[in-house]
Amino acid sequence: MNNDKIGVIRRESEFASADSQTTEAALQEACRKASLLTGIPERIDPDGSLWFSFAGIKGVLPAQRADLSLHLWGRDAVNLQERLGRRTCFTVTGFAKTSAGETYAVLDRYAVQEQYLREVLLMHHAGDVIPCTVARVTADAAYCDLGLGILGILPRTKICVMYPKAVYDILDCGDPINAVVIGYHSDGKIELGTMALFGTFEENAAWLHEGMITDGTVYTSDEGKTYIAFSPNLYGVSPLLPCKYYRYGDAVCVKIERIDHVRGQIRVNVLRHYLPDLPFRDVGSHLSDWTYHKGKAACGYINFNWLDSDSQKDLAKAGG
Repeated sequence: MNNDKIGVIRRESEFASADSQTTEAALQEACRKASLLTGIPERIDPDGSLWFSFAGIKGVLPAQRADLSLHLWGRDAVNLQERLGRRTCFTVTGFAKTSAGETYAVLDRYAVQEQYLREVLLMHHAGDVIPCTVARVTADAAYCDLGLGILGILPRTKICVMYPKAVYDILDCGDPINAVVIGYHSDGKIELGTMALFGTFEENAAWLHEGMITDGTVYTSDEGKTYIAFSPNLYGVSPLLPCKYYRYGDAVCVKIERIDHVRGQIRVNVLRHYLPDLPFRDVGSHLSDWTYHKGKAACGYINFNWLDSDSQKDLAKAGG
């Protein structure tokens, strides 16, 4: 990795592939040259060790040398199961024999990641923009692959001005994104943010004008005010919305009442609440009875002929 430059993010798919065609001699040569290879693990031991198949020889990547994130983030070795079927980088550090006398290659990914973290990622400064891929999502954060499986944390409060209730509302595993380096923790963890990449208030509000009618999304309510999001870094405030009838994520139509460029605030009035259409079924022009489920309890039974014919005539006369 001596040719890496700051800003260049490496992917595990970039390097020479080691597969069922790779011979023991080729692995020995890779060990001598400390070449970086990639392969797809075929199984995992209960302790988290990953096994690879080559031409007539197996390779094992011990759990404690399989992922730097296990040490930086305190993740359990059970999380290594997510590597199955996925291309994984490693170097060959040597060879050993099983109790049955079979030779296998000893692999190492930790050293590759550690060198990449030290020589490439940690050379970035706060404020640098780097590409990454969302690898794991929780309610409070997204863990982004910065290259070679090294994760940076993107906290919920650093995503955008209108930070989401839960990160998985707007990000999913596999999403390619850009992120800004916020800083580094003493243990080597990298903190990321995307808020600065969604534009300033003036940039986002340039298309709006007072009196304009547009769509928005209900975000949250606080002290009698309801916040309507137009984009990740732009929102309006409505003091008139009956909050108890609206929920997070509901689509609404609003009128822009006032734009305060000094305070960076937008006052809106909700005109319409968009609800999904109800899924009515075509049952014809008349029903005599209806049963939701014809089980033992006759769940949901309704008899529409609950009045006999004479009673219906009497009711019609009384109404007439």
